[in-house]
Amino acid sequence: MPPSFTQEVFTKIHLAGIDEILPEASILEAIRNLPDKELKKAFLETRKSILQRKLKLVNKHLKDLE
Repeated sequence: MPPSFTQEVFTKIHLAGIDEILPEASILEAIRNLPDKELKKAFLETRKSILQRKLKLVNKHLKDLE
């Protein structure tokens, strides 16, 4: 099955690393619109790990302020 336009665009954005400047809601909406369930899951797992790393960094900075 050929990839959808949304899937192609989202994949290019993700691979280019520019997803850091996009609002999270837009990223999640793009993932939600992907037709392939396994691809959705893979992108969501990736977003989850990215956000967990960011949260860990924020928590470290907060702890440094104590």
